[in-house]
Amino acid sequence: IGIGINLRLPASITGAAKLRTDVSRDAVLSRVVPRVRDAVARPGLLTTDEVAAWDAHDLSRGRLVHEPASGRADGIAADGSLRVKDSAVVVGLYRSGSLRFVEDS
Repeated sequence: IGIGINLRLPASITGAAKLRTDVSRDAVLSRVVPRVRDAVARPGLLTTDEVAAWDAHDLSRGRLVHEPASGRADGIAADGSLRVKDSAVVVGLYRSGSLRFVEDS
């Protein structure tokens, strides 16, 4: 399960948001962690509708990345893996690591 919480507003992403300065780390974690634990406890693959729901909010899709691999972010697979397409349009699936964008380097 991948989670990103912006501490700074990414200038390169239209519609992105960040935490307010008056919100504590503990306050965020107390809201996020129970939901992550609930998601982890669910067996099986994501449904087509669940993948589509993630896609609707995916700010990384189409952006150039250099971690976990070089290529273009291409959403998530039904098993929750991050999809990254390389220059030959080969899709790699990544289940751990950091997502780092080229323009943020």
